Amino acid sequence: MILKKLITIIKIYLRGNDTNLGDKTRTKMILKSTLVSFISRGLAMVIAIITLPIVYNYLDKYQYGVYATLTSIIVWIDLFDFGIAQGLRNRLTEAYTHGKIELSRIYISTSYFILTLISISFIIIYLLLFKVLNWSIILNAKEINLKELNLLALIVFSSFSIRFTASIINKIFFALQKSYWVDISGLIGKIVYLFAILYLKYSSQISLLSVGAVQSSISALTPIIASLVFFIFSKYKLVPKIKFIDVIYIPDILSLGFKFFFIQLSLLVINSSNNILISQFVNPSSVAYYSLAFSLFSYFTLAYSILITPLWSAYTEAWQLGRIEWIKNTLKKIRQLFLLMLIGAVLVVIISPFFFKIWIGAKADVPLLMTFCVAIMVLLDMWIRIYDFFINGVGTIRFQTIITVCMAIINIPLAYLLAVVLNLGAIGVVLASIAAYTISAIFSPIQAYRILNVTAKGVWNK
Repeated sequence: MILKKLITIIKIYLRGNDTNLGDKTRTKMILKSTLVSFISRGLAMVIAIITLPIVYNYLDKYQYGVYATLTSIIVWIDLFDFGIAQGLRNRLTEAYTHGKIELSRIYISTSYFILTLISISFIIIYLLLFKVLNWSIILNAKEINLKELNLLALIVFSSFSIRFTASIINKIFFALQKSYWVDISGLIGKIVYLFAILYLKYSSQISLLSVGAVQSSISALTPIIASLVFFIFSKYKLVPKIKFIDVIYIPDILSLGFKFFFIQLSLLVINSSNNILISQFVNPSSVAYYSLAFSLFSYFTLAYSILITPLWSAYTEAWQLGRIEWIKNTLKKIRQLFLLMLIGAVLVVIISPFFFKIWIGAKADVPLLMTFCVAIMVLLDMWIRIYDFFINGVGTIRFQTIITVCMAIINIPLAYLLAVVLNLGAIGVVLASIAAYTISAIFSPIQAYRILNVTAKGVWNK
């Protein structure tokens, strides 16, 4: 009944914008993505709720914090596609919208080629540095056996390097407004992960190394399998082939991609570095508190993310076709949904101490202030995405690039000031992220308003 009510509300919100056949088709695609994604992510959330306590309770806080920090560092390799994946998303949407199938195939094939070369380079460089790197020092994890830690890092890094290239399929799904494929493949990956964890648990083989190896391997295999299924059974005419690789189109992808690269880099400094900063400025155990609080709100924002995700490429298509009123009305409706999320976040913070005890158990003594600060950080991110998804879809992101770089520059020194100098601990790191997000929360709506009303000039319109 709840699911049916939610879909009805979304239909009323979105279909109120339809003024022609093109708008109706676009809205229908968003509704399809929303419905399938809601079911897929809902099931994935249930599986994650079951899996996380098993891992958290079989590993101690220290080991769990170390693994969360390690994966945060490794995820940084996604950055070094230099924005190619995001550039492909916009360029592919533009080409496919206008029926340019061969050009679409060139964009896809060329992007796969570049990312494969980068991925191979990553693996070679890491193998050359393998004996030099000391992960015990990097992660501040002196209580864990160094050989085990180095082996875990090698497995995780190798898997993420493979995923680096394979996960471009997700951007293709987004570009073709089939974001629900991402959620379906993610759900399958989580189901496999749950069975693997249960096997490790009941065979008494669960450990930091086994959990890391299983999770990273599944994260690499999932997009590979999704790619094969999609290209063979759904979009065979877009299958990447060597003969469609054309280096002439690399600047076309990178011209937009480089801007996305700096945005991704800056946001990663703010988002993914929190685990690292807490580990270094405070201790690995405090990472567990932050990670649990963040996990709680990552589940909470599920419905919001499902609706927002397909809008990026929908905005690109609508902008290409001149459907400005559809964009304005959609932004208005998303703001209304954000208010519902704000009310929900307040309720989640209030009940969080009881929820953590039921969900995780007695070990989950997450401070209420940490949950409150993470809630504010997540809400600011949600507010920003209302406007940034439109700005990204249009491709006028130079001003956004400048803003996010400034946010990244102030984040780490401010985190040190609050966490270490003012002795606020892990809370100080989160407060630094809140301060950084506030900058974009002010300027993103201004830029979106100017673009839509054709008053954006200079850097605001580049």
